Amino acid sequence: MKIAIATDHNGVNEKKELIRLLSKYEFLDKITLVVAVGIYNVLIKYLDNVSIKWPNDIYWHHHKLGGILIECTLTGNEVKDSILGVGLNINQADFENLTKNPISLRQIIHRDIDRDMLLHTIAEDFVHYLNVINIGHYDSIAADYMNTLYRRHGYHHYRDANGDFLARFITIEPSGRIVLMDEDGMLRTYAFKEVKFMIKGKNVDVYRGKLGCGLCACLALHHAEACCVV
Repeated sequence: MKIAIATDHNGVNEKKELIRLLSKYEFLDKITLVVAVGIYNVLIKYLDNVSIKWPNDIYWHHHKLGGILIECTLTGNEVKDSILGVGLNINQADFENLTKNPISLRQIIHRDIDRDMLLHTIAEDFVHYLNVINIGHYDSIAADYMNTLYRRHGYHHYRDANGDFLARFITIEPSGRIVLMDEDGMLRTYAFKEVKFMIKGKNVDVYRGKLGCGLCACLALHHAEACCVV
């Protein structure tokens, strides 16, 4: 497995070799968890109340700090290439009156962050957790991921195809589907985009806007080229 990171500094892409591991397709369904937990562990060094909004958004309280996106190329029933993009709002001072809920590290802690240092720290955590998976300790990472989840405690507002409801988080299935329990004790299971997280009646789904002054990192696995995905 070949992994590289591309960063965007004033329009200049720098490609950094990170690690080499044996190519194992079973890594692919675990990498989003690895990156989410790694980023979480880095961000809590700067601020409290960080969480991962299922399946792949990075939150501070009810505001989005960033997100994770993975794309795979299939050859038959096998994964040929996989590109994992990570976007973080770091030194953005203004989001130009956007209607969604973005926020940056600078807006929270009121100072600029050294992006190279932050990228290096995230990469170190990523390598650590990849090695944990490599020796077969995936369950500990899955447990860490569960403990980082947004709205993991208490009842909260959600919306599905049938309308709004209150529910509490139960678990994430091995397939990646989220399991909620509503006020009547009925279990509800959803795939990505089948349920929306609501705050005071407002949709807080994924914001896919410009991550200005942020960190764009792309992890390219196998033969894919490193690039920025936002």
